[in-house]
Amino acid sequence: MRSKILKQKAISMRKEGWSIPQISKKLGIAKSTASLWVSKIPLPQNILDQIKDKELIGREKGLAVMKARRYLAQLQIQDGADKFIKKLKLLNKKNILKLLVAVLFWCEGSKRTSEVRFTNSDPKLVRVFLYTIRKAFNINELKFRALVHLHEYHNKKRQHHFWSTVTGIPLNQFTKPYLKPHTGKRKRDNYQGCISIRYADANIAKELKALYYSLAEQIFEGA
Repeated sequence: MRSKILKQKAISMRKEGWSIPQISKKLGIAKSTASLWVSKIPLPQNILDQIKDKELIGREKGLAVMKARRYLAQLQIQDGADKFIKKLKLLNKKNILKLLVAVLFWCEGSKRTSEVRFTNSDPKLVRVFLYTIRKAFNINELKFRALVHLHEYHNKKRQHHFWSTVTGIPLNQFTKPYLKPHTGKRKRDNYQGCISIRYADANIAKELKALYYSLAEQIFEGA
């Protein structure tokens, strides 16, 4: 008789939204008994919504913790990289800068030797290339030319000013922008277009090509 009363109380509590552990503790019965009695009794919708909200909050907290851990790990990696680069003192060594610009030219430059041509959409990489070539060689700034590749959603004037600021090349040395055909794909947020920089000096182009070829040969010989 007592068990029947307890069962009815358990069912009533379940309908009110009590959890199985709560029912077990309140009535002084085993969790397995409480589960057996109320497992087929659905929880009220408002309780289900609360549980779902708690699960979402818990998931969001878990993602936030993981994001924070990844961020801290990246900070440690970046700190180690900063210390490594500072020890090398690359910016004080002209020969190293010349080799660096040769490698960048090898990766992102034109393989024609009539001029130096470098094309990329990453403003930071473009800055590094121009910094290194300006430091490694006696550059005549008037010989630079810039061609910007844009999509139809870009503002031509704004993008020319953006890339002029990035490169330090005056606007009057920019040629008419190249408009890429419409692909039907969505607009890329924060995409500034792509820039092609030309420097009319065949001797520098040939030297850069010779440098990266020589570097590759010496690496292969030492392998």
